Amino acid sequence: MKSAEIVWSPSRRARGNHNHVVTLTLDPIDWHRFRSGCEDLDDVMIIDARMDGPNRVLVQCGCSTAAIADRLADAWR
Repeated sequence: MKSAEIVWSPSRRARGNHNHVVTLTLDPIDWHRFRSGCEDLDDVMIIDARMDGPNRVLVQCGCSTAAIADRLADAWR
């Protein structure tokens, strides 16, 4: 996977309060599933995503509550 393939639109997601940050390490397939699943959520915002090795994507997500951040971290481990 190339860095150029990691694309999302943070501009439409800039609204709301996302004070709780979670960092996830995903493989490219999980990255695509994760990104698709987050598109319609108001409680989760992708802050940053970048390649962290040949088959790993490092994703930072902002969550509206600590409970959502904990569930997100548990679900994508």
